[in-house]
Amino acid sequence: MGKVKEWLITQQENGMSDDEIDAMWHQKLLEQEQQIDQIRERNLFEWQAIQDAIYYSKRLKTVKDK
Repeated sequence: MGKVKEWLITQQENGMSDDEIDAMWHQKLLEQEQQIDQIRERNLFEWQAIQDAIYYSKRLKTVKDK
């Protein structure tokens, strides 16, 4: 049995209504989406920092060669 199905059965056995389960599930999905967005933003920031470092190192090399 999958983890999701086990979780749903456990919640139903604990007396949670379908609306409460839906709300909890929706909240978990929102939290996961927020975590993914934070990771994506951090990766984009790191990527931009790497690109800037490459650009400036090439620029310094050009200035140094003159």
